[in-house]
Amino acid sequence: MTSQERQVHCSDELSLRIQRQVGAVERAVMTSKLDRQIMTARLHAITGNDPKNINEASGAIFYVVMYAAATVGFNIDCPDWRIVRGALNTIYELSAEDDVDGLIRTPILSGLDAIERIKNEMPTSALARGVIDMSMRVRHGNGILGGNFMNLAKGLSPDGNRFVTKNRVLSVCAVKEVVGA
Repeated sequence: MTSQERQVHCSDELSLRIQRQVGAVERAVMTSKLDRQIMTARLHAITGNDPKNINEASGAIFYVVMYAAATVGFNIDCPDWRIVRGALNTIYELSAEDDVDGLIRTPILSGLDAIERIKNEMPTSALARGVIDMSMRVRHGNGILGGNFMNLAKGLSPDGNRFVTKNRVLSVCAVKEVVGA
């Protein structure tokens, strides 16, 4: 078995494990939480004056959905993905600021609208993998860094690695950690 075949097997195994373990109620709860996270991020982007709160609220939902999109081979050349990349650049610039300029809110809100449209196209198992990876990074690693977002924006794993699925080379890194491959 080649390295690529092992990675495909790990991805399929994790997807099946997540689908078996995540029932209809859990999927509904997770989707509801993601929707609430988008709403919270929107409220911070509209009314918030603390760049850190805007970054944290937006960053969490961007990470989960971008991770899910990378695992399923989402078209990163589409207009919504370009909007998301622009919003990421704005959020990165905002991290160096002490207060929030009114003009900076628009690209973040546009990015949240685009990320919601992308989220609605993602299978629940892919979103679950994004949540798992984010949780692992926050709990056991050194958190989520700007470079992780930039790699996801390129369609790579957060660490810049490639992951093979049946159809093409895609990005995922949590699969190796969760499955223990």
